[in-house]
Amino acid sequence: MMKALDKDCNGYIDYQEFISASTNKLVLLSKQNLLAAFRTFDSDGSGKVSAEELKQVFDTVGNRKDSALWSDIVSEVDSNGDKMIDFGEFTEVMQRLIVDHHS
Repeated sequence: MMKALDKDCNGYIDYQEFISASTNKLVLLSKQNLLAAFRTFDSDGSGKVSAEELKQVFDTVGNRKDSALWSDIVSEVDSNGDKMIDFGEFTEVMQRLIVDHHS
């Protein structure tokens, strides 16, 4: 997914690349792409993403934030109350984000 979106091959998806990719939301929201994105966050392969895993991914790309922010994000996405984000919850929030972005 990164390779497909990162048109200038700098290792980051910038705003223009994201907008370009999101114009074709069916491709962006394909199960294969969502699973690839989810696996980026699920560093331990548990099938769930913790606040710590979110923090690690975003710290790596230079977006260091307070740990409380990542816990808040997990709480907002976590619909079953297990304090983790599973693939179903991840898919649901990504679909909402893409649909809202195009509305």
